[in-house]
Amino acid sequence: MLNEISSTSGEDKKQRIEHCVYLHLNGTLTKPQEFITLFKNSSNDKVKFLYDMDNFDYGKFDFEWLRSFNSALKLRISENQIAYGKIKNMYSYILQNEEYDKHILEDYLEYFDKESKDTHDSSKCEIERVE
Repeated sequence: MLNEISSTSGEDKKQRIEHCVYLHLNGTLTKPQEFITLFKNSSNDKVKFLYDMDNFDYGKFDFEWLRSFNSALKLRISENQIAYGKIKNMYSYILQNEEYDKHILEDYLEYFDKESKDTHDSSKCEIERVE
């Protein structure tokens, strides 16, 4: 697979590298150690983010990426403590200071507003016990 990537260029190469990083995240990439340099040196910030969320430069984070990710990947991102904290802060800023669409708000509430969700869930349990 690495040879196939090396022999391509442009958008095709970008898509193949993204596909490989998704395989890596799922633990299904054959010989992942061979791809580390490719991921680290990629000019694609989304690949760099997915490969190493802990050390990613979040100034380059693009919320459009979240729209392209399925719910399982969004959940996985929200479970990474560093990614969760950084992205949650970015969401907070956008929601307070900028115009946003419903997708931004929905993703925030679903994946990056755990404190509110925890509070809501525990009060729901209390209400159910009282009844």
